[in-house]
Amino acid sequence: MPWNNLPSANVASLAKVLKAAGVDKVVFSPGSRNAPLTLGFKRTGLFDLYPVADERAAGFIALGMRDAGRKPVVVITTSGSAVANLLPAVSEAFFREKEIILLTADRPRGEPGNWTGQTIYQQGIFGDHLVKELDFDLSDRSIEAKEFQHDLGRIQSCKGPVHINCHFSEPFYPEPGAIPIREEEFDFDKEDQKSVEADLTTLPSNNLPIFVLGQAEEPYLKEGTLRNVIDNHLGIVFRDITSNVPYLPGMITSFDLWGSAEDLPTPDLIVSFGRQILSKRLRKLLGENRLSEIHFGDERKVGNPFGSDQTVLNPPESILRDYFSSHLRSRKAEVVKWQEYEERKLATLNTQGSDHEFSEAEIYPRVLKAIPSGVNLHLANSMAVRFANTFQSLLNPDIRIYSNRGTSGIDGCLSTAVGASLADLQKTNYLLIGDQAFFYDINGLWHQNLPVNLQIILFNNGGGGIFELIEGPSAQPEFGELFYNNNDRTAENISADFGIDYSRVENLTDLGIMEASLVERTKGISIFEVFTEREHNLKAYSRLKNK
Repeated sequence: MPWNNLPSANVASLAKVLKAAGVDKVVFSPGSRNAPLTLGFKRTGLFDLYPVADERAAGFIALGMRDAGRKPVVVITTSGSAVANLLPAVSEAFFREKEIILLTADRPRGEPGNWTGQTIYQQGIFGDHLVKELDFDLSDRSIEAKEFQHDLGRIQSCKGPVHINCHFSEPFYPEPGAIPIREEEFDFDKEDQKSVEADLTTLPSNNLPIFVLGQAEEPYLKEGTLRNVIDNHLGIVFRDITSNVPYLPGMITSFDLWGSAEDLPTPDLIVSFGRQILSKRLRKLLGENRLSEIHFGDERKVGNPFGSDQTVLNPPESILRDYFSSHLRSRKAEVVKWQEYEERKLATLNTQGSDHEFSEAEIYPRVLKAIPSGVNLHLANSMAVRFANTFQSLLNPDIRIYSNRGTSGIDGCLSTAVGASLADLQKTNYLLIGDQAFFYDINGLWHQNLPVNLQIILFNNGGGGIFELIEGPSAQPEFGELFYNNNDRTAENISADFGIDYSRVENLTDLGIMEASLVERTKGISIFEVFTEREHNLKAYSRLKNK
């Protein structure tokens, strides 16, 4: 049967352009106005399609697929309020510079404000959280396929979300079973990464630098380069768990838990790589001193969390290695002081044991040790990523870390891990998540494509605990009423509803069984729900800080 429905023919051309730009996965939420999009992408036979009922979950699942697959991913929604539900995932993708392509169906131009159902002002809805926004009338006979190719260009390296708003006028449903008749072929040249030409010999050489390793998809510095910096005391090396840089003894990881450190020598130069870091204490220390900073990276937009006098460069790693070796001088006395603080703190952290109450501070180290090498580890926001960062030295090598630290919200943490798992079903994935983030995002499990390579470790402390650990909220007399979201539910029934294997962990015996299972279960999807008491968690965390 010929493909003679105009909107669908235009969608077929758009789909082929996106395929040529690197897209092979499409997440969509079923609807009517977006039917030309979903049918068009399906009938080209070029894509893997994943239906997800909840648009907010769909956006984060697409983000997780982009994380793991390293290719742009399309997410399709119908018109109206469905589009608004993408904003949390869009903002996360924007600040982490991830290419997700938002295809939103829309009614004809001029309809918003005419009291038509599922009609809102879709253009501009994501504000500044986009790298590109396009608006096409796919019912327009004058539109040509080459317009898609021209406007979409190099989305495989655009470093952020792209919104393509698509207007459809009725009739927009194609004939049942129709196949496309357009035979256009599209191709895009890969864009080479360009390094910034820089004379590194002009950079400071007689400083005490602190190397800040922030969140990154790939490590910017290789292990040998870092080992040279540490072994020769060329500077202090601060590692965030999300940096995906190999952990080496001598790195600083537990700075937020140190006691008074007034006798520490203060760095006078920041050398940074990657994006966000978790440590508020380090940001405060470096920000108070208004230091010079050299940021090495190729980000679309470089932030300045330290309020520094910042220079941004992007030389190859080989040039950096030579520069560190030949230009920086040993600052052993100052560097060793930082390393001694770190060694003392790690020694106390590693003595956490079963002589205390069954608490998260006791459980996280054992869980992290049990996760096997060579897997993906997803860290939900709030306490999961913070505990993992605290005990990062216990992790096996070659574990890739994922975490939604672009906006640091709890929304979408489960969905993002699901999406990353679906992108590569041969890779085992583990998710550490708290009860608030889990229950907030359970629609990430509400679809027919549950991954078969995801182990979820759910820490249920009855309502979240981070606000108890922050001095401001915990000091307020209204704490229980305004800050603590009491939770008395479990994931047992949810697991049964979705056909997920479920285990309760309530004591040290259960914990031992779970540790063995984490190594053995490389297939299937499971939830291990670990129950702890608020009071025990608060006491144990206080011990961590006071040791």
